[in-house]
Amino acid sequence: MAHEHTIRHLRNGYALLLRLYPKRYRTRFQEPMEQTFNDLLQERTAEKKPLFTFALWMFLETSLGIVRENIRVITMHIATSLGAYRIALGIAAAAALLLLWFNLAVAESGDSPGPLFFGVVAALVIGTLIARFQSQRMAYALFATALAQTLAAAIAVIAWGQYAEILAFNAFFVLLWVGSALLFLRADRLGRTLQQTT
Repeated sequence: MAHEHTIRHLRNGYALLLRLYPKRYRTRFQEPMEQTFNDLLQERTAEKKPLFTFALWMFLETSLGIVRENIRVITMHIATSLGAYRIALGIAAAAALLLLWFNLAVAESGDSPGPLFFGVVAALVIGTLIARFQSQRMAYALFATALAQTLAAAIAVIAWGQYAEILAFNAFFVLLWVGSALLFLRADRLGRTLQQTT
């Protein structure tokens, strides 16, 4: 009777310990791990071996596994989140530099819409300052920049014509701004997931 009471407490304690695993790992392995622990307890009881030393070793080994698995999940989330953020920032910076370079290259030409697109870069700079480099806000700033690029393209088409060239040029930049925004949203989502798992 005393053995049954001890086994019940050890099983409950082990089940509680397993809840400290990350959710995905726990969903996959908790049930078989509990079953293995219970079977081993029953075997040791049948062989009249001490339970305390075994249970202590199992709790210690499982605790180390929990720490290791949580560190792995956190590291993976951080690496993925920072990777998405850096790529998004790199795309935005490269697009801004390319647009500036184009504007400077054609600024001397009076019949070119180049100077109009300085406003797009200004929208990006202002949006970035407001966003303070926070992932979700940066995504909104990049969507706003894509909108500014679209408006600038519409004005340029009305003022200068050259539909095909202007539309192709601006479509390229809109894709860059939107792609960067989506990566910032991904980085933000990964960051929130990390906060929930820790």
